[in-house]
Amino acid sequence: MIEPSLGIERILYAIFCAHYHVEQLADNDSREVLRLPVSLSPYQLAILPLVNKLKDQAYQLYLDLLKISDANLRFDFDSAGSIGKRYRRYDAIGAKYCLTYDFDSLEKGIVTIRERDSMEQIKIPISELRQW
Repeated sequence: MIEPSLGIERILYAIFCAHYHVEQLADNDSREVLRLPVSLSPYQLAILPLVNKLKDQAYQLYLDLLKISDANLRFDFDSAGSIGKRYRRYDAIGAKYCLTYDFDSLEKGIVTIRERDSMEQIKIPISELRQW
């Protein structure tokens, strides 16, 4: 007798299995990455202050982005732990991009955007975030 069964749990499990990767890094370390498409990712962007001293300014940027973003954008704010651990946490969650608010953000109005899959970083002016 064959009893096919299909539930949301099995679909989610299949998605996670297909997109979960463990990468070996150059320093004999590894990182867990959930390479979800942006449409399935719980967050598209995580806003992370580089250090706790910049937390208030980074949080204000987060609030400003909440005001101007449309309902389809999903992003989060996190200041707990070191920046490296936060990058790893959001890689494992599946967030496509991390925005780092650092001292250049404060002095020059520039933020760093890190892409999940390649780990490449670009710097863009805060004033251009809306177009980005």
